[in-house]
Amino acid sequence: MDILYVLCMLPFKWSKVMNDRDGIVLACIDSYPKSKILLRIAANKAAEKKCGWAVIYIETAAHYKLNTEGREQILQYLKLAEEMGAKTFHIEGKSITDSIISFVNESQKSCTPVKYIVIGKRRKDGILAKLRPSIIKKIEKNVSAQGVKIQKVPISMRSHIRPWYERLSLNDISIRGISFACASVFCAYILSQSLQASIPVVEWRINSYNVTAFFLIACVITSLRHGLLPGLISAILSFTIMNYSYVPPLHQFGFEHFGDGISISIFLFSAVLLSIMGSYSRASNEALVNKEKRSQLLYQINRIAGEAHSKKQALFLIHDELEKVLDMKVAFFIPGSFNQPIINSVFPKDTKLIESDRKLLYKCWEKIKTTGFGADREFKTKWRFEPMITAHGGVGVMGIEIPPHVKLDSSFGRLCYAISDQVASITERIDLTHKINQAQITAEKEQLRSMLLSSVSHDLKTPLASIIGALSVHERMKKSDKLSPQIAEELIETALNEAQRLDSFITNILDITRIESGDIEFKRQWESCITPVQSVIKRMKHRLVNHNLIVDIEDNDEIKMDLMMTEQVLQNVLDNAVKYSTQGKEIKIYTEVTPKNFSYVIRDYGLGIPKEKLLAIFDKYERLKHTDTVVAGTGLGLAICKAIMEKQNGTIYARNHPDSGVEFVISFPKRRKRKNRPLIAA
Repeated sequence: MDILYVLCMLPFKWSKVMNDRDGIVLACIDSYPKSKILLRIAANKAAEKKCGWAVIYIETAAHYKLNTEGREQILQYLKLAEEMGAKTFHIEGKSITDSIISFVNESQKSCTPVKYIVIGKRRKDGILAKLRPSIIKKIEKNVSAQGVKIQKVPISMRSHIRPWYERLSLNDISIRGISFACASVFCAYILSQSLQASIPVVEWRINSYNVTAFFLIACVITSLRHGLLPGLISAILSFTIMNYSYVPPLHQFGFEHFGDGISISIFLFSAVLLSIMGSYSRASNEALVNKEKRSQLLYQINRIAGEAHSKKQALFLIHDELEKVLDMKVAFFIPGSFNQPIINSVFPKDTKLIESDRKLLYKCWEKIKTTGFGADREFKTKWRFEPMITAHGGVGVMGIEIPPHVKLDSSFGRLCYAISDQVASITERIDLTHKINQAQITAEKEQLRSMLLSSVSHDLKTPLASIIGALSVHERMKKSDKLSPQIAEELIETALNEAQRLDSFITNILDITRIESGDIEFKRQWESCITPVQSVIKRMKHRLVNHNLIVDIEDNDEIKMDLMMTEQVLQNVLDNAVKYSTQGKEIKIYTEVTPKNFSYVIRDYGLGIPKEKLLAIFDKYERLKHTDTVVAGTGLGLAICKAIMEKQNGTIYARNHPDSGVEFVISFPKRRKRKNRPLIAA
């Protein structure tokens, strides 16, 4: 039966959708697997002629005979057509041919006449099918007079249908099979002799024909296990033993009576027939197993591709799985960019094609059709090429090298098409995911850049304005002789404090950049646990004048740390506690020691942090997400602390204290004991 793609509209709605007076492309889809290829050809035709196109499915009585998979396939093709820019319609009709002809005739009366029809031509099998006129000829006969052009596209391959005798695997013979045939006949002979010895002679003469069952069973078992030739060997051996041991004259070849000759001949015929049936059953079972394996292959491809993080890795995994299951050489031919007309990449790279195979490869890519072995009556090449296409264009070509001993059938062709379709979808999905991730990364970078600019324009400008303001007042009051020593000292101290804060902001921005880029080299040495604390307290003395700092640390341990970077962490956390604690409140520094870790704990007595934000506060610019305009800063201090501790294999985290305030825990993985020191308190 021919498959016809008619891109059309309902007659009474034709002129309401399109306005292509030069004509449109017309077609109809069904559930045939290669409908996607024809949709692509129809879309290209419409683009070439610069006209509109639409897709219709004509629902005849045959629609209700389709299984669930076939009906879902039709819906998928209609959805795909919409994604490709076509109008889609689903209508009922008694006959595909009559419906198409009536649509064409109706279109000629409207502003959108049908000028092109793309037809998928399927190969006919059987004498009766070939005698019946095709849909294509009927349509061509009725619409050619109106100037409608028909493009015929072969969409089915010439399959090699294996005859029944090939399924018997006549070449499949081994020493193991011959040995099994001999052993099974020998076992049948032993059972026959045991039966003869266990019953009286008279009874044996009456029931001696029962031994034929033993030998027939041996023939069946052998053919089921090892195929036809071992089964025939067991049949011949059984016939020989029966003639020699159980047919008069005994222990001689031949027979005394004509009836014995008839009986032994019937036995031979039965043994041979059972061997053939057994081997055919074995071959059929193997075919079903192989078919099931191929069906599972599609699931396996989708599963293993989900583990891939790049197109190259996905092709590598799929290639290995296909070669293992199909036991054939597989290659993927990929263009340099999406939908590029030239194929310039192959996977695996060691794949070699002769000139004739290369021509078939480019024909497959350019014409978007199956080429090579089994397609267009081509059996001289070993390669079969399947186009990998999606709704957005071509992805590449899948090539399979068919071994000489493999005979193709229609199911193999459908499997190849399904595999290429799935691989195309997987590679497109990976490409789209990569583009989405890149777009997301770009957006995040842009967001960070905007946040940094916001920080620079607001938080860095604030201390600068204070410096300028304090120095301007100092200058004006000095010129007017109104500047007292006390006021001068206050203005200079204000300018100095704001300058130091501005320096801290700029340092934070530079530090996070250097840490993330790896420019800072960490030098970890054994240091006293009290050393960095004392250094930070001394450095921040002016920031702590309005707070009651309590230090409860015993100098009993040494920590493997980078002293300067650890001081930076303690300073940032302590500065954070000062910012978010009201004047007069306590700030406490103490330690927590376990057999494996040493931790500094810095506690403030402020309002605490919402539970859902305890992790987010260590992200860059996190504070900028709040409506916090009172406390100045770039939002980089805690992010710098986290980066430094990770470089030292340590950790930093925050926790709310049950009473009030927040505790920041800074942990180091390596410590050792030192001589006890007196308690340090401040």
